[in-house]
Amino acid sequence: MTNRMRLAARVLVAIAVAVVFNACYLMPVAAAAPVQTRVVSAVRAAANATGVPFEYLLAQASQESGLNPAARNRRSSAAGLFQFTAATWLEMIHRHGAAIGLGRYARVIVPGTDGGLRVADRKMRKAILNLRHDPTVSARIAAEYARGNQKFLQSRLGRPVSAVDLYLAHFLGAGGAANLLKNVASLPHHSASRLLPVAARANPAVFRAHSIASLYRAVQARYVKALGATVVAAAQPQPPVDPPHMHQRPAPDVGALVTAAMVPSIHGAVMAAPVGERPVERFALVLISAASYGAERYGMNSS
Repeated sequence: MTNRMRLAARVLVAIAVAVVFNACYLMPVAAAAPVQTRVVSAVRAAANATGVPFEYLLAQASQESGLNPAARNRRSSAAGLFQFTAATWLEMIHRHGAAIGLGRYARVIVPGTDGGLRVADRKMRKAILNLRHDPTVSARIAAEYARGNQKFLQSRLGRPVSAVDLYLAHFLGAGGAANLLKNVASLPHHSASRLLPVAARANPAVFRAHSIASLYRAVQARYVKALGATVVAAAQPQPPVDPPHMHQRPAPDVGALVTAAMVPSIHGAVMAAPVGERPVERFALVLISAASYGAERYGMNSS
C-alpha cells in the first residue's frame, strides 16, 4: 500500500469516527441545550413577575435539581426543578394557583380530615403534581414561595431583603432567618443554638460550636457555593464579626451575581448527565450549556 493510499485510509477512518461521534455523542448532548435555555428563561420570567432575585432562584434550582426539570428524589416525594414535596406543592397551588392561571387546579385542592390538603380525583392529583416538572410553573411557584419569605423578612427587618437573606430563610425558615439577621450585629458572639434551638436540632452539624456571626458566614458560604462563583463574595461582602450597621448594608451587585449564576447552570447540566457518560461527553455538554446560557443572558441585556 502506497503512502497516498495509507493517508486516504486514515482520512476515511477519521471521517467515519467523526460521523459516529457526532451521531452517538454530540447530537444527544446537544438536545440538553434547549432544556437549559428553557429553564433559565422560566426562572427569569418568574423573577421578573415576582421581584424575587433571579440569581437566588437560579442558584436554588441548581442546588435542588441540577437544573433538571425531571429530577426526582428517591427518598421522598420531592420532585421537579425546585424539588417541592407533594404536600408543599398542593399547598402552594391551592394558595397561588388562581392568581397565576391555574385556577382549575387550585379549586379541586381541599382540606382533608387529617388537616392536610387532598384532591379527590386521582388523575387530577397526578396532573397537579406533574406540574412540578414544568419549568415555568415550578419556577413561578418557587418564586411565590420565596416572595412570601421576602415579605416576612422585610416586615421584621425594616429593610430591603437580599438574595443571601432569602437563602437564609430557605435554610433556617423565615422566622429563624429573621432572628439571625436581627441579632448578628448586636449579639455576634452569642450561641446560635440558643437563639435558634429548633433549627439547631434539625441541623446539628451546621450549628455545632457556631456563634450567631459565624453561623451567618457559614450559611452565606453555602449560598456562594451554590452560585459557584467567587465574584459573589465581592458583590455580597461577608459581615465582620461585629458589623456596626447591618441595616445599612449596601445592596449586592446584581450584575455580578447574574454573571456568577452562569456557573451553577453549567455545573448543573454536567451533573445531571447520566453517570455512564464519558468525560468528552461531559465536556461537550459544558460547552453547549455555556453557549445556551450565554445567548440567553446577552439576549436579556439587549432588550
